[in-house]
Amino acid sequence: MAASDPRAPRRLPVRHGVSTYSTALFTRADSPIRTVEQLVGLRAAWVDRHSASGYLIIRALLRSKGVDLNEAFTKNQFYGAHDAVSKAVLSQEADVGATFLYLDPDSSTGIAFPKSAGWGDSKVHVITYAGSIPSDMVAANKTLPEEIRVQIQDALVSSEHDELQHAARRLLGADSFISALRPHLDPLIDILKNIEPESDSPARSIFPPRRRV
Repeated sequence: MAASDPRAPRRLPVRHGVSTYSTALFTRADSPIRTVEQLVGLRAAWVDRHSASGYLIIRALLRSKGVDLNEAFTKNQFYGAHDAVSKAVLSQEADVGATFLYLDPDSSTGIAFPKSAGWGDSKVHVITYAGSIPSDMVAANKTLPEEIRVQIQDALVSSEHDELQHAARRLLGADSFISALRPHLDPLIDILKNIEPESDSPARSIFPPRRRV
């Protein structure tokens, strides 16, 4: 979406230093499954069919890589929570699982490594991951005049509107807001082109639990 598109989000909340998260397909650290090419006939653990980080996005990524999901996962189990997915994989009840992942880029090498994830402190192997996914977005009705929309967006990142910023931070549990740039959304938009048609039903909640430090 172009920056002038009224549907395009232009402000993202920042929590604990991050405004986006990722989704990972993972397995046990000692599992022989190491690559996407080895995803054949497996038992998969998912959060639910409406979870972005626990089902939708990682499956769309795999489809974009040419993976036949019916052949890759012969048994799909839904656990309803990220910690339950992790427990299922670690206890060998499932071969692979999907959960949220927060990446902390190493500025010295340009390599991103897990800062926190649904598996907590457990040792796992990440087969592949996708993102970045905005944690939340500030949206406006498309009928709202562009001038007013821009004023509100600017106020969220300006130091001149303390009361509005304070209210918005409390509402979304955010530390601050940043401008949403194309790099925030382009990877996700490309992946969503491969989302499964049957997954287009309204989501109850597509976001992972709020990250704790």
